[in-house]
Amino acid sequence: MFFTVWMLVSGGETLEAQTNRKIKALQTQKKEIQKGLTRSRKELKTTEKTVATKLRDISMIANRLEARQRYIDTMEVQLKKVSDQVNALERKVERTAAELETKKADYAKALRYAGLQVGGKSFAFRAFHPFCDSDVPSFALCPGICQLSAYVG
Repeated sequence: MFFTVWMLVSGGETLEAQTNRKIKALQTQKKEIQKGLTRSRKELKTTEKTVATKLRDISMIANRLEARQRYIDTMEVQLKKVSDQVNALERKVERTAAELETKKADYAKALRYAGLQVGGKSFAFRAFHPFCDSDVPSFALCPGICQLSAYVG
């Protein structure tokens, strides 16, 4: 019986010592897990803040891009309008140049039709400006004589 009691007492100490060691090991593991969990939570909060900042930055960039795209679209519309106006004006210049050429040809025809050429001047010009030595029929070239001939004649 003594042996049985001794086994229980000595075995109990061994069992108790093993249990204490296991408890301490489990407590150490628990502390390490808690430290890891705390570290992970801090990293998660830092990551969440970083993500929020990045999303805010992305949102700002997207807004800027939208504003710039609207500006570009507006400029393209205005450029198209100006381009259309330039094209219209170019066509108008071409039509006016063609009309000018037609008018020049008509004027040359009218001068030829107006009469004979006498010494580089038409007969009709000589009749209206008898004292003018200029080849160009203009009152500006011979103002005094041409105005005088207008009063005399």
